[in-house]
Amino acid sequence: MNDPEQPAPEPADIGQWLRAIEIRQQAILTSALDCIITIDHHSRILEWNPAAERTFGYARVEALGASLPDLIIPPAFRERHQQGVAHYLQTGEGPLLGRRVEVNAVRADGVEIAVELAITPIAEGSRPLFTAYLRDITERKAAEQALQESLARYRFLADAMPQIVWTARPDGSLDYYNRRWYEYTGLAVEQTQGWGWEPVLHPDDLPPCIDRWTQAVRSGEAYEIEYRLKRASDGTYRWHLGRAFPLRDALGVIVQWVGTCTDIDDQKRAEEALQAATVLQRAFLRDVLASVTEGRLRLCDDAAQLPPMRSAPGPAVPLSRDDLRTLRARVRDAACELNFPDPRWLDLVTSVGEAAMNAVVHGGGGQGRICADAETLQVWIEDRGAGIALDRLPQATLERGYTTAGTFGHGFWLMLQTVDRVFLLTGPAGTVVVLEQDCTPPTPAWLADFGIEKEPPPHA
Repeated sequence: MNDPEQPAPEPADIGQWLRAIEIRQQAILTSALDCIITIDHHSRILEWNPAAERTFGYARVEALGASLPDLIIPPAFRERHQQGVAHYLQTGEGPLLGRRVEVNAVRADGVEIAVELAITPIAEGSRPLFTAYLRDITERKAAEQALQESLARYRFLADAMPQIVWTARPDGSLDYYNRRWYEYTGLAVEQTQGWGWEPVLHPDDLPPCIDRWTQAVRSGEAYEIEYRLKRASDGTYRWHLGRAFPLRDALGVIVQWVGTCTDIDDQKRAEEALQAATVLQRAFLRDVLASVTEGRLRLCDDAAQLPPMRSAPGPAVPLSRDDLRTLRARVRDAACELNFPDPRWLDLVTSVGEAAMNAVVHGGGGQGRICADAETLQVWIEDRGAGIALDRLPQATLERGYTTAGTFGHGFWLMLQTVDRVFLLTGPAGTVVVLEQDCTPPTPAWLADFGIEKEPPPHA
C-alpha cells in the first residue's frame, strides 16, 4: 500500500519499494484474525490467508487456484453466486458488495458454519478481482439461538403465571409484559411501552408509585409497594403488590429490572373485614368486662383512652425482681402522704406488686411510675412484652390464678378485688396497666343506683 506521507521513490528504488509493500501486505494477511480470500472473475482463488486455513480446514496450497463455490459455498447457493458474479461483470452492480451480511459456508469436513461476509471489488486491468472478508460467527449464532430459546422458555413460563410479570430497562422504562397484563388491563402492546402503564393505576396511588419507582431506579434498591390497578373487564380497581429487583452484570451494573404485580385485593378485603370484626369484638368485650367488674376494669383501645396522669410523675422505677421492693415502698410512702387508711394503701401496694411481677415475668421488665392528686393515687406499670391475646382477655382478667404463661399467680383477679379502677392497654408492642386507688372507697354500684352515698370510714 502506498504511503501518502512518503515521497514517490526514485526509478532505481521502485523494485525495493514494491517488495516492502508486498512484505507489509503479507504481514497483514498473516496476522489478520478474519479470513481474507481473493478471487478473480472466474471465482478462482488467488489469496487464502492463515485465518482462512484455520476456519475452513484447507491449506493455502490446496485452496489457491481452486473454485471458491466448489470449495466453501454450500451447493444450494453456488448457482446464485455465479449469477451474482455475472451480473456484476455486465452491470458493475452487486447486491452484496459494500455490505456486511450473514451467510452459510462449508468447511473441509462438510460441516456448515455461519459466517459474516463483506465483499470488495478491486479493479485490476480489464477484469476485476473480488476480496472477501469472512468471520466465523458460529459460536455467536449458537449463543444467540440459546438466548432466544431461553427467552422463549422464560416468556412461556411468564405467560403461564397468574401474576403480572414485567421487565424494564436500566432507566426504568418498561419493555415487556406477560400475557396476564394485557388480559387484565385490556391494553395493546404499543399502549404500554415505556411509561404507558401510568393510566392503569388509581389516581391516588400514581404519585407515590412513581416516587418509589424513581427512587429505586436511582438507588438500585429493590422496589416494593402496594397500589390499585384498574381491571378492564369491569372497571374496578383491585389492590396489587408490586415488586421489582435489579439484574446486574459482572461489574455490578444494572442491565435490567424484573418485576411482578400480585393481586392481593381479596387478602386486603379479608384483612379489613378481620380488623372491623376485631374492633367490634374488642368493643363488646370492653363493655362486658366493664359490666361484670362493675366498672373497675377499663379495656383501652389506644393510649388516648388511658386516664390522664393525676400529676407530673415521679422518677421511673425500672422493673426487675430486685426493684419490686423499691416500687412498693414508694407507693406506700405516697399513700401515707395522702393519709390513706391502712386497708386502702395495703390493697394498692399488693396490687402494684402483682402487676409489676407480671411485667417482670411475662413482659421482660419495664418501668413503674407514680402520680397523685389530693384524693387519688395512680400507678403506671408498663412493659414491652407480647401482650395479652384478645381471646384470652376474659380468662386473664377474671379467673383467679390464670396467666397467659401458664404459671401460678393471682393476676388481674386480685387487682380487681383490691383497687378501685384498673385501666388496661395491651397489644403486640407491650402492655400498660394503670391502677387507681381513691383515698375514700367509692360507692358500690348497687347503692349508687338507689342514690345512696356510702359513708367514708374515719382515717386511721
